[in-house]
Amino acid sequence: MTKNLLVELGLEELPAYVVTPSEKQLGEKMAAFLTENRLSFEAIQT
Repeated sequence: MTKNLLVELGLEELPAYVVTPSEKQLGEKMAAFLTENRLSFEAIQT
């Protein structure tokens, strides 16, 4: 069974130069969390 997860972060107050690295880090941390907890996933899209 496939399910989607949508995570929405309010980044309006952050400067633009912070947003792109934050997106990348969120994807990396989410992938690590899912892997460490043995939760399978196909892709993370930021």
